[in-house]
Amino acid sequence: MVDINGILESILKAYRSGTEESKVLSEIAEKIEKGNATYAEVLDAAIEHGAILSKTFKRHLPLALDGQSNLAEDVAEALIRPPMVAGTKEIAKTAARVQKDLNQDAGIGINFIEPDPNMDQIEGIISGLTGAESYDDGIDNFLNRVENCMEGFVDDCVRDNAAFQYDAGLSPKIQRVPVANCCPWCSRLGGTYEYGKVRDTGNDVFRRHRNCHCQVLFQPVGSKKRQNVHSKAWTDDGKADRIAKGMEYDFHARKSHEQLEIEAGFIEQKNKKRNVLSEIIRKNHKALGSYTPDLIYELLEELDYNVAPLSKGNFRGIEYRDGGGYKINFGGDGEFQYHPENHSHHNGAYWKISGGGNAKVKRYDMDGNEI
Repeated sequence: MVDINGILESILKAYRSGTEESKVLSEIAEKIEKGNATYAEVLDAAIEHGAILSKTFKRHLPLALDGQSNLAEDVAEALIRPPMVAGTKEIAKTAARVQKDLNQDAGIGINFIEPDPNMDQIEGIISGLTGAESYDDGIDNFLNRVENCMEGFVDDCVRDNAAFQYDAGLSPKIQRVPVANCCPWCSRLGGTYEYGKVRDTGNDVFRRHRNCHCQVLFQPVGSKKRQNVHSKAWTDDGKADRIAKGMEYDFHARKSHEQLEIEAGFIEQKNKKRNVLSEIIRKNHKALGSYTPDLIYELLEELDYNVAPLSKGNFRGIEYRDGGGYKINFGGDGEFQYHPENHSHHNGAYWKISGGGNAKVKRYDMDGNEI
């Protein structure tokens, strides 16, 4: 009788060893450490992870055939699904480090959004192998799809982080770079796109056919916002330029068409940000893990909330910029608070939400998990 658990352990061990011994992954890690990496390196890492998984599966899966012409579906799922999920997790770690540097370079205080593994795709890959006439007939196609899946996960990272920043009122860009001698379809898609124009989940910019190694890159720029590293205050470069040109608003005089368009754009963006933040405070609490306290504070001030120091405890009356916490009122009786790590009774800094439609007081850690 085949020891499925033993084979799975061998697969996972071989995969870990392969990643630890990989010169490619080591060089990418060194580049990230120096702050010189982009999503191009994330894709290179995904290609390497896919190659290591492919090699590992090719060596160990035949041990589970047990004299049969193909793997049983439950055996294939037990042996293939965990390593593939582990592969996406490792790629996410690389993407998170790169995303953090990109956001910091752009002056954006938003954390990395980790996509869930595409379980439908993984199940389809497994079914493709078990549904083949024989293991020998299906293995090559299976291994190619495993590698393609790892690369596709990078595209998911790009899309999810671009979507989150877009919903927060920023203007990220997507760049698709065809590889040399690529197919005409991929060649046609090469270029840089504003995410807002390609955000449809079925957009071809994010599609990847089998054996496709095109780069789908993320540029968290174009927000026309920068952060003063001393005051931490956000400024709008576009508005600063208009002020410099003597085009500041005159609310007591007739506005030009250009001024009206500019004002409407600011109002639309502000309303969009307010809606996103309101949704997070009221319902989507897990998303709190994607914001830093600094960014929430700046957004609250930008959106004209009355941001006040905490009124109780060790931080009573201490301004946030002086090391204290902060709070706002929302929805009538609602209160949203940030409490620093110091003097916390909840194992670290936390968010606190009470009232405003919530039946009870709730607290969330910096990853958005309820305490």
